[in-house]
Amino acid sequence: MKINFSDKAASQYEQISTMILHKYGHLIRKEFTLKLDEKMKQLNQFPESSPKIDGFPGFYRSVLTKQTTLFYTIDNYFSL
Repeated sequence: MKINFSDKAASQYEQISTMILHKYGHLIRKEFTLKLDEKMKQLNQFPESSPKIDGFPGFYRSVLTKQTTLFYTIDNYFSL
C-alpha cells in the first residue's frame, strides 16, 4: 500500500518543517522527520492500527506528537 498526502497536508508538512527548523534547529527537525517516517511505515503496514474518528466514517486519527495529529483514510485496502 502506498500512502499519499493531500496537497493541503503536503503544504502543512512543509510549513511545520520550516517552523521547526527556524525555531529549534536542524537536529529537532531531523527527529521530527524520522518520527514521521516511522509513523508512515507503521500506517503503511497496519493502516487500521489507529482509532477511527467518531462521526466521520472511514477516517482515522494517529497522534504523531502532542502538537501533531495525522488524519487519514484508507483506499484500496482489504483486511482479512
